[in-house]
Amino acid sequence: MSIYTFTVPKPGRSSDGLSDSTGAVVMGGETHYRLEERFSDFKVFDGLTLPTTYHIVLEEGVIGVGGDTKIFEIKTQNILNNAPVDPANFGG
Repeated sequence: MSIYTFTVPKPGRSSDGLSDSTGAVVMGGETHYRLEERFSDFKVFDGLTLPTTYHIVLEEGVIGVGGDTKIFEIKTQNILNNAPVDPANFGG
């Protein structure tokens, strides 16, 4: 499992964190993101052991306002290693 966090400051905030540059009170604060990823159901494909399930939880929240959680699960049935690729797919 891997966990990543990232914080985005609210633009135009004053040093008190409660008002903007004009002194008006601003709802909410920094936006906080947390991404958790888990790999499972490992199987062997062409001699490589690879996960066939990828579980992602993305949390987004603003202090004083609330947040949201999104959950994704990606499952594969077959993985091809070194599959041929048509160069036309790259606009050439």
